[in-house]
This record gives sequence, C-alpha cells and structure tokens, in this order.
Amino acid sequence: MTQDIAKIEQLAGDRFGQEWEIGISTLTYPHDPVKAIEEFVEAGVSIHHIELALGRRVKFGGYIETLLEQKERYDLKFSVHVPFLYDDLAHPHPEIRKVNLSEAQKAIELANRLGASWVVVHPGHLFLEDSLPPVDALESLQETREFYLENASSSITELADYLPRQDIELRIENLPSLGKNKKEIRQLIPNNSRTLFLMDLGHANIPETTSNLLTLEPDHFHLHDNGGKEDRHMKLGAGNIDFSKIFKTISTYGDKKVIILELYRLSDVKESLEYFVEILEEMDRE
Repeated sequence: MTQDIAKIEQLAGDRFGQEWEIGISTLTYPHDPVKAIEEFVEAGVSIHHIELALGRRVKFGGYIETLLEQKERYDLKFSVHVPFLYDDLAHPHPEIRKVNLSEAQKAIELANRLGASWVVVHPGHLFLEDSLPPVDALESLQETREFYLENASSSITELADYLPRQDIELRIENLPSLGKNKKEIRQLIPNNSRTLFLMDLGHANIPETTSNLLTLEPDHFHLHDNGGKEDRHMKLGAGNIDFSKIFKTISTYGDKKVIILELYRLSDVKESLEYFVEILEEMDRE
C-alpha cells in the first residue's frame, strides 16, 4: 500500500506538470480531530495537510494547545471545516441562522489561532423543503430557492468580513442542494479576493453538475465517491465518479491543485491513496 503522500504528490506533479497538494480530513473522528491525527500517524500515513472536520461545536482551551503541539511535532499544515451540525447559513429562522453564524465565526477564530490557511463552509440547506412532507396544505410554508440563496449570501458576506488575517481565506463548498451549480456559486461568493470556491466532487455527482462546476476552474477540492444518489463519502473507486477524467480536466488550468480526501474510515483513506496511485499509473500508460 502506498501511504507516502509526498511521493504521490510527486507522481501527480510529474504527470500533470503542476503542483498537487494532498491532504486528509479528520472526518474519521469528527468529534475528536486530535485522535484522528494520532491514528493517521500510527497507521503510517505520511500526513502534512490536515483539514479539521468539526462535527460538534468548536472547542478552545487545552484543545488548541494539543493541536498546536501536533502541528509542530508532525510538521502539519491546517485548514478548518465549519462544524457540519451547525452549518445552515441559509436557515429560514433568523435566530437559528445567527447561532450557526456564530459557530462559523468560532471556526474562523480557531483557524486564526492555529495558523490555518483557510476555513471551509457549507452555504446551507433547503430546511423547510427538506423537512416538510409533500402535502398540499403545507406548500404555503415553503420558501423559494432564491430566499435560501439570499440568506446564505448574506451570511457568507458577514463571515468574509469577520476574517482576521489577510492570509486566511473563506472557501465556499457546493452542496447537492444549495450551491449546486455555477450560477448559484457565483451568487453566493461576494466580490472579494479572500472568498473562494472549493469544489466537492462527491456533492457535485449527486445533482450531476460536475462538468458545470468545473467551468469555474476551481483549484481546491474535496474527494470522496458515491453512486450518484446519496452523499455517502465512500472511498475513491467505490462509486461511479470518473476521477481519471476529472484529473485530466483540472490539470489543464492553473499551476496548483489542493486535494482533500474527505472519508469516514481510516481504511478508506489508505485504499483511496492507493487508488490515487493506480489512476496516475494508468494515465501514464495511455
């Protein structure tokens, strides 16, 4: 099994003639990224970029000191993902949206204290449409898609203004429901140089908007697989995403790509790294 990420990055760099940086999300332990990092190290996975995938509310105190110790001990680079249990920046209730916005701001504060490069945020969800049964009598309670997009855009603009450093970015991620295509991503991202797009290839596969979103020429990606119906975060190669085709497309623009494996199990991380190598080797034989 090939677990040396630096060697995989070199293979990709040689193949595409541009820099590829590969990171791993701590989604394997969304309640405890410290434990996830230690597990990667113990398993022999040569990590250097860790995206802190937070499921619960942001912690401070000794938690930060431990992460900083790991950062120094293992020579890590951090990025931070806003807690996905509190990520609905488009919620129809203004007070609930305010709480979610506060959690995102705490994630930004955490990123600042850890010296992280960027913060990833979901634009939000179609809360009422997803939670109400399809009953005619309840249709009057639903909101338009534009309503959710405006709520999300307002929240994202507020978060962008909250960024404390010039060298920290806000990365907006597409979801299968909201921000699913190029038009919506452009509407969600304010016109400033520190708010950028991060393309989640697994999310794009569900509404089948991969080709549409790739025309935005993103340079940051989340990688996981699925069968096109549910957001399963499966290992690469377990679903129907054509990663070889996507790699060829994204290698035609820019000079650097950042790839984050966003998976639930350590075994899936290992096998996905191996699959990554297989794709590169197959491309070399073509």
